[in-house]
Amino acid sequence: FTLSPNNKACKGSEQLSKTYREKVRSLRHNLEDAKNPLLCAQVLARKIAPNNLVSKPVEDLASDSVRKTRENAAAEKWRQAELNDDIVDVQALPSGRILEKMV
Repeated sequence: FTLSPNNKACKGSEQLSKTYREKVRSLRHNLEDAKNPLLCAQVLARKIAPNNLVSKPVEDLASDSVRKTRENAAAEKWRQAELNDDIVDVQALPSGRILEKMV
């Protein structure tokens, strides 16, 4: 079985929902990411169960470097908003969890 949003076995008789396709793409990207060998190793060693894997948020699946980049982007956006005395759109930040760390 191949993890692909275009896999015929996944499609069935109806079109895949946009959310489902996005989740498959995200899982595939994170599992194949050469900078994220720990995630793949944990899945192969069954330390992360399939039902837990699919329910994890994107932030939890990302490699450390991607996570760090997102945190830096959120911190910079927050800093710019404070400098400009702007209202920050929390939905536009890479992760709501980052705000918890910053507050």
